[in-house]
Amino acid sequence: MGSALASGALGVGTDLSRAVQGGWQAAGFPTLSGYAKNTADWLAQKQAAAGDPALDAQPFFGSLKSTAYHTVQGIPGTAAMVGGALAAPEVAGGELIGAVVAALPQMFGQNIANEEANGPLTQGGALRAAALSAPESALMGVMPKYLSDVAKNGALNPNIFKRMFTAGGAAAAQQAGASAAITVAQDAVYHPELSVSERAQNVVDSALQGGVMGGIYGGAMGAARPPRLPPGGEHVSNADFQAILDKAIPGVDGEIPP
Repeated sequence: MGSALASGALGVGTDLSRAVQGGWQAAGFPTLSGYAKNTADWLAQKQAAAGDPALDAQPFFGSLKSTAYHTVQGIPGTAAMVGGALAAPEVAGGELIGAVVAALPQMFGQNIANEEANGPLTQGGALRAAALSAPESALMGVMPKYLSDVAKNGALNPNIFKRMFTAGGAAAAQQAGASAAITVAQDAVYHPELSVSERAQNVVDSALQGGVMGGIYGGAMGAARPPRLPPGGEHVSNADFQAILDKAIPGVDGEIPP
């Protein structure tokens, strides 16, 4: 899946370049926007070359391999948003703001690509893409903010499977809702020709895809993050710690020496 990871990283670079392109166009500098477009187009070519053309052409649920491929492909973009949350200052709402700020250029870049799919990018189109990107980024930042909480704080539950299912379920629900809402907005703006049934199908597909990806990312984070000790845990006795280990790894013999 190395090709999926490389393709995903180049995809983030493409989105960022398109965001720069859109920013210059919105500001009324079409020449500078054209330079950024050239960079974005070059990165898009590199992304296509790095990925697997057959799997890129398949839908998310086209096959198990396709699902795994697209899930891995989404890791770099999600990691950037989680990183934004982790790097945010320790203030109320700081983690969410950090994730939203990291999501904004990605969403703006994707919307610029949608604008170009309907014709040459105009200043009005760039401004519309920017306006749509703000609420989309707010939605997209929720799940990465939750993952950053798990990464920072861990969980009191010592059982790895319970941590995995708890974190995975929460992340799945958050990402499913965000993906569905974003699809509703994008179809309304960029695909007004779709019928009601086609829009409904797109929403269902997006929610399922977002739920699967969120569940996998959340489950992996919950499994990887070791359990934190309860308040006063620095004074936990060996017997108490042994009990924690017995719950975390059932069936393992051996005792902690006194």
